Amino acid sequence: MAVSSASFSRIPAGARLTHLFIILLLIETALGTRFDSIDKCRAQVIAANDTTPALNLTFELTLAQCYEYYGSRYGSYDTLAVISALSSWVIPLFLLLGNITYANISSPVFDIGKVKLGYMGNWIAAISHLLVNPLDFLWSLCLKLDRGYKINRRCDKIIILSPDEKKNLSDVTFSLDDYENGIHVNSLLQPLENKHVQNRDIRNKHHEALKGILGSAARDLADARKHNKLHSTLAILIYGKEVFEALIDAKLDGTFPYHMPHTLALRQLYYWLFLAVLISSAAGGFANQWTSLAILNRFLTERQKALQRLGVQDGDQSPIVLEPLKPWNGGNYSWRHCKGGVSMRGWFMFVLVIVAVAFPVMSAFLLSWITPTVGLGDRGIMELSFAGLWVVNYFLTLAASKWLRPESLFRIVWWNLFWSLASLIVLFAAFEGWFNSCMSWAAFFSRGYSGAVLNLNMKAIEEGDIFRLYLPIVIVALAVQLLLAGIILRLNKDILKCLVWSDGENRTFWECTSEQELLSVGGGYRSPQSFGQAPPNHTLAIVNAGDSTYEPLLRPLDT
Repeated sequence: MAVSSASFSRIPAGARLTHLFIILLLIETALGTRFDSIDKCRAQVIAANDTTPALNLTFELTLAQCYEYYGSRYGSYDTLAVISALSSWVIPLFLLLGNITYANISSPVFDIGKVKLGYMGNWIAAISHLLVNPLDFLWSLCLKLDRGYKINRRCDKIIILSPDEKKNLSDVTFSLDDYENGIHVNSLLQPLENKHVQNRDIRNKHHEALKGILGSAARDLADARKHNKLHSTLAILIYGKEVFEALIDAKLDGTFPYHMPHTLALRQLYYWLFLAVLISSAAGGFANQWTSLAILNRFLTERQKALQRLGVQDGDQSPIVLEPLKPWNGGNYSWRHCKGGVSMRGWFMFVLVIVAVAFPVMSAFLLSWITPTVGLGDRGIMELSFAGLWVVNYFLTLAASKWLRPESLFRIVWWNLFWSLASLIVLFAAFEGWFNSCMSWAAFFSRGYSGAVLNLNMKAIEEGDIFRLYLPIVIVALAVQLLLAGIILRLNKDILKCLVWSDGENRTFWECTSEQELLSVGGGYRSPQSFGQAPPNHTLAIVNAGDSTYEPLLRPLDT
């Protein structure tokens, strides 16, 4: 608190000189220097009051006093404190990026001159897209799952298919949808959906052409698709454990830094990473862009040969020819250029995505607001700026998609890369001490110059708020992300079940395949429906495993 001229005149001459000396020393130290730390400010206030009790300085300094005594420039944090904060609070969050399922796709669009980035280019594209446009990233994942839901519904309505065939066809078609924005889906499903009397023969032939190859293709795709569920679950559990443990330790030993709540707020900003991890893990992905192409090409080639054997003319069914996966036309589940024709389910999931991104922003802003001094400081401004960047990038990408071709729009990756690096620089620069200044600690933007104060007792208040406010906010923020993920996965559970084969299904498939191979040795191809039945004019022969000569398992009946 400033001392009035009247009270100053009543101070004895010796004390007055001491007072002036202390003020001059403080001002000399402050001019051209950085704000050091709140602990040092507190120690100087105590020392000044001990030396000159008449000063009667309180532990709530006005902004003018703070500028006068301690300087207006920001000051760096202690190096060890920065390393501790990064390792305890921030780095574990960004390690979650390694648990998000990405597509390994190479493309010339990622080349920089003669430098070919290959799969790394798409990884950079996906990461930067996620960091600066989480709304589009998450909604694109949801739209891919919604697309799978629609495919599964169509397959369920094909009356000539058995339950297993419906599941297998859903799996194959979901993977086929990755190519060229899903233009081949109708070519595969429509002949099977034909209910007209004059087309029933063609429909039945298309069904017959799938027998013996559909299950193998679905099984190979399910086996090749990696979901990373275990790693994702463990990463989230370990992250939660680290957060709770750090907060509890801070409460018990009381040695946390003053900026701990603000560090926690910055971490809250990116809590939508949990949703990205869980949804991308559920959708899964292949080892590279050629994995599903090899499986689907083999399936489509065998299907076309079967159709030709069954007498289906090219006019009735043109062959499906796949182009290699591209990152902009379906290969990246987190990037969908075409968002037209969105269903009510799709819009509902978009609302959930908005909540998933908005809630961390609100919780981070709340943490910064309630941390002394209560009010809006430049940390809160930064958190709102991050949210503004995400919203602007979403609408910029959406608007550009209306008039740019998919490949041209995908080059926005370089724009995303620039802003993702810029945002990370700002985020990590906060630990250098960008917000360690009088104005930052004094809630200047809501209190104004005259009302802003630096509360030197804030550490005691923060310690009291750990269990009362900070820990509950962290728990609720994490629970919201898990709840939203659960709702989205629940909405799409039917297609997600089609993408995974259980151990029982694999065993049954293996047993049926083995039996099929044995039965076909002497009698040609046997469909799964005829397992256990010998072909006409054939009988099963018992072969001694110890015989040196191998006899066919099937041989003609003696006539």
